[in-house]
Amino acid sequence: MMGNEIDFISKMVQETLDGEQVDHVVDVNFLRSAHVEIMANYDAKLRCYVIRNEHNKVLQIPENWGPFKNRIATEFIVSRQDDNYLFLDILSEFCEQNIDNLKVCIEIRDDRVKLRKAA
Repeated sequence: MMGNEIDFISKMVQETLDGEQVDHVVDVNFLRSAHVEIMANYDAKLRCYVIRNEHNKVLQIPENWGPFKNRIATEFIVSRQDDNYLFLDILSEFCEQNIDNLKVCIEIRDDRVKLRKAA
């Protein structure tokens, strides 16, 4: 009886797979999720985050703009799907490379640590 159950389940799985249309399947390839990692340092005097490229040029991002707005976490990821501010386009041009997935590491800010402790 156990052998028949396995055969029945195998048959059902095979029929299900045979009946699937491949053209509507979304390709979820986790290997493509690799990201570029950058460090953003906070400048308290200018109240902005500072990113440097390999040519030592500086990009200043206001603390209340785009993906940096109201940030308490010390790192976050931005992908093309959730980039409402076109930050990846700006950064791609700044870094002279196409960036689709970005991991931003933010230096620890004293004022944000106090907020976390208060929560």
